[in-house]
Amino acid sequence: SQEFSLMAIPRLRVDFYPRGAATSEDDHCSLFLRGPPNVRVDARLWLDEKKGTMRACSLAEGHGWPDFMPCATCKTIHVEILQVFPDPEVWGWDLSSVAWQQCEKGQCVLSAKFDVSDLEEIQVKFFPRGDLDSRDCCSIYLVGPSKAVASGRIWVDEVFREFSHQPV
Repeated sequence: SQEFSLMAIPRLRVDFYPRGAATSEDDHCSLFLRGPPNVRVDARLWLDEKKGTMRACSLAEGHGWPDFMPCATCKTIHVEILQVFPDPEVWGWDLSSVAWQQCEKGQCVLSAKFDVSDLEEIQVKFFPRGDLDSRDCCSIYLVGPSKAVASGRIWVDEVFREFSHQPV
């Protein structure tokens, strides 16, 4: 299709293959939704009366179905954006200038304070050899206002953990 906007998302496009994409079953059409990078959505696509729903899909990669349905006579395509997920904000800390190699178990290095999303005065507390309760691995904490509500992902190199904080 030509590019269109929906729910303030520019450069959306539907890719429709009436005879299917390369990996489709015989007589099945293919239907994909594409859009700008860093946009994730829940969306519903209809082809005539059949609908398909996609959840938390990155539109830059294009999401949809290579075998949507048999397609002898296809008349209309509709797109419904159910939810738009905001881009996650990412803050990074380059440890090459920090003397963390000299830390013993239980000793930490602190990042400078920073703001991310709607949280202010956040700090990373990094224990390169682990805190006193760890089992031979590093420990990392996100420190901020005690009444803050936050969730996300924190990682060191390729290892990450999900977190969620609700005030008590």
